[in-house]
Amino acid sequence: MDSYRIATSKFYFQDPDFSTPRDILLGKFKAYSELVLYLEQRLHDLEFRVVATETSIDNPEKLNWPFTNTDWVELAYAFHSAGLAKQKSLSISRISKIMQEVFDFTPKDIYKTYQDIKNRKNSRTLFLDELTKSLLSEIIKSEE
Repeated sequence: MDSYRIATSKFYFQDPDFSTPRDILLGKFKAYSELVLYLEQRLHDLEFRVVATETSIDNPEKLNWPFTNTDWVELAYAFHSAGLAKQKSLSISRISKIMQEVFDFTPKDIYKTYQDIKNRKNSRTLFLDELTKSLLSEIIKSEE
């Protein structure tokens, strides 16, 4: 039976016929290379998760609705009549609920407000007309 050398380093057992100091150095090099790859991947995962949580849809930051309840109803009915309702058979109240996920606003009396909109004498789409004017004005400014 051969005698084995006991090393005083962190490598407690070395077989002199099987491993040399260069083998140990190569093993350390490969192990540290794998550790660097692992840590880079973990760092990338952490950075990606931070970005993902900032834009998470689970708990979105709602926008303030600076317009009136009538404007809300007008926009909801515009979405409905433009074909949004046909995609998934959405009712006006469901479209309004979906809009509430984006905007910090709770509309009141949607159907009664719609009746008031229908009874307008001059323009029945005041809010949409105002949106159109604002957008056209902005387009004209950007072209100058």
